[in-house]
Amino acid sequence: MADRKTLVRAIIFTVLAPGTFTVLVPLLIYAPSPGMAARLGAWRYVGGLLIAAGVLGDLWAVGEFALRGAGTPALWFTKRLRFLVGEEPQALVQTSIYRHVRNPMYVSVGSVLLGEALLFASPRLLAYAAVAWLFCHCAVVFLEEPHLRRTRGQSFEQYCREVPRWIPRFRGK
Repeated sequence: MADRKTLVRAIIFTVLAPGTFTVLVPLLIYAPSPGMAARLGAWRYVGGLLIAAGVLGDLWAVGEFALRGAGTPALWFTKRLRFLVGEEPQALVQTSIYRHVRNPMYVSVGSVLLGEALLFASPRLLAYAAVAWLFCHCAVVFLEEPHLRRTRGQSFEQYCREVPRWIPRFRGK
């Protein structure tokens, strides 16, 4: 079970990282397309559902780190901010939502961004969602995964063979 300091750092991380990508940046670039909302119709409701699913998924993923005492989801390159966002987990987290997808926080952020684009009928937000996904994909493939291969070795390799990177696979284990 996490101590109070870890929970506070997990909250700070969530506000700073996903909060910036899913709230602050979209507010800065939001531009509705005239008449688009009427044309989207029911897709706007799908957007709301995607936002809700993304928020819940992110809270679940962050909570998995904090509540199990694994640390916070701080990235390895945030060491200079560890006083604020905590430490990178020392063990590979493979429980709960992490049994179904390796990157549930990124998937959740992508879900929120796509949902915002649909809900607010904004082509700019849709373009931002695509760019953000490409950025996250590159960060995972070229930075995070090589780091985890170096630091977690065979356990990470096995995890990669069993759990998909982006599209959750919900089946018993």
